[in-house]
Amino acid sequence: MSLPPSYAEFQKALKRMKAWKAPGPDNIPLELIAHGGEVVETRLFMIILHMWETKTVPADLKNATIITIFKKGDRSVCGNYRGISLLSIAGKIFARVLLDRLLTVAEEVLPESHCGFRPSRGTTDMIFCARLLQEKSRESRPLFFVFWDLEKAFDSVQRPAMWATLRRFGCSNHFTDLVQALHDGMTGRVVTKNTISDPFSITTGLKQGCVLAPTLFSLYLGAMIHELPNTASGIQLRCRMDGGLFNTGRLRARRLSTMFNVWELQYADDNATPVDTVDALHTTVSAFDGVYSRFGLTSNVGKTKILAQGAPGQPPPDASNVCLRGQALETVEAFPYLGSYLSNDCTAQKDMDNRIRAAHAAFGRLSKRVFLNHDLNLHTKIMVFRAIVLSTLLYGSEVWVLYRSDIK
Repeated sequence: MSLPPSYAEFQKALKRMKAWKAPGPDNIPLELIAHGGEVVETRLFMIILHMWETKTVPADLKNATIITIFKKGDRSVCGNYRGISLLSIAGKIFARVLLDRLLTVAEEVLPESHCGFRPSRGTTDMIFCARLLQEKSRESRPLFFVFWDLEKAFDSVQRPAMWATLRRFGCSNHFTDLVQALHDGMTGRVVTKNTISDPFSITTGLKQGCVLAPTLFSLYLGAMIHELPNTASGIQLRCRMDGGLFNTGRLRARRLSTMFNVWELQYADDNATPVDTVDALHTTVSAFDGVYSRFGLTSNVGKTKILAQGAPGQPPPDASNVCLRGQALETVEAFPYLGSYLSNDCTAQKDMDNRIRAAHAAFGRLSKRVFLNHDLNLHTKIMVFRAIVLSTLLYGSEVWVLYRSDIK
C-alpha cells in the first residue's frame, strides 16, 4: 500500500469522478481537468506523486466550503440546517486513489454484519436478515431488536483512534500518514447568501463529502465490534454453508453444522442489535452504549427504540424497564429500519401500507408537472414513473412474505 500510484491508477480514479459537481475552495471544476488534455493530467499526476512521497497535502486540496441547506422547523435554530461540504476536485481524485487501495483491506477485515458502502451489498440485505430473524424466532422464542440512533456519528469520530484502526487492520504507516495528512490542518468556511465566514479549524470527525469517509467509518465501527465485551450475547444461529441447500437430511446433521452469533445488523450508522431474552437486552444495551462511548460516539436516548416480538402464542415481552444512561427506552410496535417497517407481529403489512402511501404521495407531487403535462411524451412519463413512483412503491419488496389477503 505504500508504493506510489501508477498513472493507470490515477486515470482510473479520474474517470470515476462524477461530472457537473460544484468545485471546492480552489474553484477548479472537474471538466477543466478532464478536458484539459495530457498536459493538465500529467501535471496533476506529478502533484499527487509529490504528495505521496512527502506525505503532505496542500491546504487548497483539503479545506472545505460549507453550504447550508434548511431542513425543517425554526430557521433561527442552527440544528435545523444541513451542511454540505464542497471539496477540491483534485483532492477528491487523490482521495479516490487512496480509496481504491483501502477497499482491498476493508473487504478482508470488515465483519459480515456490516453492509454499508460495500460492493454488491445494500440495505435490502440487512432488511432481509432482520426479517429472517423475526420469522425464525417466532417459531420458538421471543425476539428483541434495539435500533440505535447515533448523534452526528461521522463528525464524532476520534481521529487518533481512526489512524490506530487503520494500522490495526494492516494499513502501512506511510498509507495511514497520507490519510491523516488529508485531514490534519483542514479548515472550513460557511457560505450564507452573499457572505462567507472566516476559516475555522475542523479537528474531529471524518471529512464530509470525501469518498474516503464512508469506508473509514465502516472500519472504525468494525474495530469497535472487536472491543465489544462478552456480555453482549446477540442471537445464536445454527447453519450449514456447504451448498447442500436442498438436502434436508444433511441440514439436520448437527455435527456438520456451524454455530455463530449475530451481534448486530449494521448499515453505516444504522444499527439493529438482536437478543432473545430481557436479561440479554439489559446487558446488550449497556455493552453497546459503553463501547460507543469509548469510541467517542453518543447514542441518542430519545431516538433509540426497542422492538419486542413474542414467542409462539405469547404477547410481546415487557421491556419497559430497559434503560439507557438512566432513561427508559421506548418500546414500539413497528420501526422503520433502513426505510422498511419491521413490526412486532412479524408481518409486512405495515411496510406495504407505508410503501403504498409513499408511492401515492410521489405520484401526486408529480401529477400536474409530469403525468398530466401534455408537453411531455408518454415515454418520458413512463421513465419518470418507473424511476420515482415504482421504485418508491417496491423498495424492500424483495423480502416481503405475502399472504393471499395481501395480494388481494
